[in-house]
Amino acid sequence: MAHRLDTLTGKAIDANYLSPLRMFFRDMAANHDFRSPMADMSPRIPPNARESVERVPFTVDELNIWFKAAAKEKRPDLKWLPLLATLTGARVGELINLQGKDVYKVNDTLWVADLTTDLVIEGEDTKRQIKNKGSRRLFALHSILEETAFLDYCTKRKGEDWLFPAAHRHGKEAVKDPASAASKRLNARLVAVGIHRPYETTFHSSRHTAKDIMRVAKIDPRTADRQTGHAMKTAGDAYGSKTLLIEEVEVLAALALPQGLDLSPYLIKKILR
Repeated sequence: MAHRLDTLTGKAIDANYLSPLRMFFRDMAANHDFRSPMADMSPRIPPNARESVERVPFTVDELNIWFKAAAKEKRPDLKWLPLLATLTGARVGELINLQGKDVYKVNDTLWVADLTTDLVIEGEDTKRQIKNKGSRRLFALHSILEETAFLDYCTKRKGEDWLFPAAHRHGKEAVKDPASAASKRLNARLVAVGIHRPYETTFHSSRHTAKDIMRVAKIDPRTADRQTGHAMKTAGDAYGSKTLLIEEVEVLAALALPQGLDLSPYLIKKILR
């Protein structure tokens, strides 16, 4: 091989290989009364394992480049996911699996997306796949979305319809992993507009961006974690409502957006009379 491929990071080796093996042998040992072969092992990460690269948020200039290109896309997922991910901090797998029934008003003015219910696929209730317990949540939709065509688009989808159907089917075939396929497709768009850096600025960076936006706006950290579905950090966080209160949705819907952020490519043009 002329070019050696990058090795996995030490963190990836531990999280994706060693940790599942430890869990497997621990459970098997408990159920079948034998000592785990990993009980006395201390696997070492190879010294040539690549160091982890921290993802970084998008800058305002990068977002403006991205949004200008994304707003021109014909496919709804390619058009709306960049904006939604940045404004909500939701994961691509959470957004790609939204159905018509999942986006609704909680009062006369506030919109949310609901990840607390099952999916309905071909008429059958199907468990919604989520990353962790905290991911089963409502998250607020920013009021700026009312000035785009997104919410109108959502209301035209039937309850069991995918919001982004093209991400779930390729021709007549069902896509096996819509979230992974969507992530690759969106990262390819970031490459095309010149703001993708391997491992550093990927579609997942939108979650970092959303967290920064909330932090600058002085949003309570617990509220921010409920919005993005991050795990609880302290025992005290477990107390109180497990989903956002109406008052928190109201605050998040009116969240101050970064100075210089240009959302005009998405905004519906007003007709002057």
